[in-house]
Amino acid sequence: MTFEPSNNRPIFVIPVEDRLKCVACKEVLKDPVQSSCAHRFCTKCANDILKKPRPRCPDHEEELRSDQLFKDRCAAREIQALECYCGRKKDGCTWKGMLADLQKHACPFEKVECVNKNKGCKAIILRCQLPSHIDKKCLYREVQCQFCLREVLEIHLDKHHEKCSKFLIECENNCGVNSLPRDQMEEHINLHCPLKIRYCRYFHHLGCEFQGTEEQIKEHDKDFYNKHLELSGQHAERTEHELQTLKKKIAILEEKNRQFENHVKEQNEVISSVRETLSTQQVKLMKVEEFIVNQNKTVEELMKKGGKTTDEPELPLAVLKMVDDLREQLEGHSKKMKSLENESAVKAYTLQEKKDFSLSSGLSVPGSLEQRIGAGESSVAWHDVRLAEHELRLSILDQCSYDGTFVWKIENYSRRFQEAIVNKTPSLYSPPFYTSRFGYKMCARVYLNGDGSGKGTHVSVFISVMRGEYDAVLPWPFSKKITLKLLDQNHLEDITETFRPDRNSSSFMRPRADMNIASGCPKFCTHLRLQTNGYVKENTMFIKVIVN
Repeated sequence: MTFEPSNNRPIFVIPVEDRLKCVACKEVLKDPVQSSCAHRFCTKCANDILKKPRPRCPDHEEELRSDQLFKDRCAAREIQALECYCGRKKDGCTWKGMLADLQKHACPFEKVECVNKNKGCKAIILRCQLPSHIDKKCLYREVQCQFCLREVLEIHLDKHHEKCSKFLIECENNCGVNSLPRDQMEEHINLHCPLKIRYCRYFHHLGCEFQGTEEQIKEHDKDFYNKHLELSGQHAERTEHELQTLKKKIAILEEKNRQFENHVKEQNEVISSVRETLSTQQVKLMKVEEFIVNQNKTVEELMKKGGKTTDEPELPLAVLKMVDDLREQLEGHSKKMKSLENESAVKAYTLQEKKDFSLSSGLSVPGSLEQRIGAGESSVAWHDVRLAEHELRLSILDQCSYDGTFVWKIENYSRRFQEAIVNKTPSLYSPPFYTSRFGYKMCARVYLNGDGSGKGTHVSVFISVMRGEYDAVLPWPFSKKITLKLLDQNHLEDITETFRPDRNSSSFMRPRADMNIASGCPKFCTHLRLQTNGYVKENTMFIKVIVN
């Protein structure tokens, strides 16, 4: 028998006899035990006495030993059968019954917490007042917005109305429209509001600065006809002047272009001539070096024989002088050619800059056929890139589902299963899908060798809620029913699991990262059953996800 005196202490109909009271605390026995001296104790009181250095029975001072204590079930049954009132009788509770039934008694005068405590309600109220509090008074109860029909907390209803797309508001221009849904107001102001201030419809870009309502602009068009005509004439005159200026610039650039092209042609001819001269000098140098080698061999042979002449040193010196002269000429030609090449490159670069400037300014500068072909190839390449982007986008859209039903085709099952066993690729993610066109974004995740309690024995299938484009306007946490199916390709018996999300789980709250922690069925299908029927055919399996 257990009861908490401080919480709901029973009031006994007939005073309890002393034999049913603890000799230590003098209260009605709770979980009674009896000692060898025939005295009864509460279990807690007996344990407190046994913790003392010299445990003694408080009645006869006899030694109290734990091995001499035993449960007194007879006294417990007798106490359980005692009649009592609820401890809140003074508050108005009329309950009367056996002590054994007191714990089952839900006292209407007991103070309890509001069921919306997890949403923020801190109210402590009597149990009998709880239904009225939940239905009418609790600020954290869910109520329906009368405009958009969404469920929101009562305490947040006013703040919701400030942003509700269907809340009726008044036109800011005070045109008389005062009950239009907020999501239609922008269109009304831009297209239909007669009091919106606008610029002059046709002549603002020509310099007319008039602003007014629709009616005022119509009157302005009539009254300022001559002024608008004058603005049109001035604009035409400016356009003609700019056109003549552009034509002059084009003529100047065309002449400069012709001069640059001629100069570049001349420089190329000079470079070609220098290269020919350089090639000739290199041939001569090679012949001289070959002659020097032969002379050195002759000198070495003469020195070995011991024969010396007065003319021996003169021949090598003459040859060396000839080599030095040739080297100087060669270096001079090389420097000249390098200078000409640099000058030609600068001219060509300057010419290209002029052409680029002309093109960026919208001027037509005649170019060579090669340049026009290059421009055409660039345009084709740009269009190819754009076409590839559109094809990729169409491919993604083709795989995506927007009705809450998604069929995932998993190919190469045997290879993927082996990779899962060796932990190379333990899990696979499906392409994302949506519960509706502007709904929740989700994806499936499968562990072919199982995960958690299904590791090594089952296929585990989970669902992840992903961060989507429309999360800000969707209700959270996610609460739609989810059905997972492993399709039998023989159309005999699909394996099906259905569950509803736990609203308190972080897996179904609004995602803060790319996706939430996956939740689902760790023991979705055993490996043994997977090999039966037609769950895997032609090395392919299909998993179907249905979100209601």
